[in-house]
Amino acid sequence: MNICLRISVICLMALLFCLGRGQAEAQSVDKSIPTNITSQAVLFDQNSDVVTFSGDVVVARQDMTITSDTLLVYLVDQKNKGASSESENGAAARSTKDIDRIVAKGNVRIEQLNREGLCETATYLSKENTVTMEGNPMLMEKDTKNQITGETIIFNMTTNQSRILSGKNKKVEAIFYSTEEGR
Repeated sequence: MNICLRISVICLMALLFCLGRGQAEAQSVDKSIPTNITSQAVLFDQNSDVVTFSGDVVVARQDMTITSDTLLVYLVDQKNKGASSESENGAAARSTKDIDRIVAKGNVRIEQLNREGLCETATYLSKENTVTMEGNPMLMEKDTKNQITGETIIFNMTTNQSRILSGKNKKVEAIFYSTEEGR
């Protein structure tokens, strides 16, 4: 149980640390940098392979902080990489888990360097390597206050591209402030 939880947290942090960075930079994340997660409670449900951090969740790693009401990490069995399903003594081997998706819910705030993202739900999909922000998502530069909003914001971490989508009742809106130097 502790090993699965640690692996999940390390993978989660590596992923979230890469948010907003290029592909080459994402591949060189230093795994020795500590990640600190605090919450009111943690539940690991082995039957459904879900780790749930709940109540004032704070994820802190070097120059990045994520806060939310709840953080769910969904695990799946790792694909067989040539390993036998039974150990040498004939007992079934423990399966290794990979992250399928990570969902931060409720008052989600992602802060990194000069950037900030706000939304109600942020979902990371492992296979697609994307983060989708929904529920009044907004991206903002702290020093300039430039911001963009839409119905949904999708960040592809492989291509380092963001797509901001409109919805039925909400158009994409970008607000840019001019600087004194630019006037």
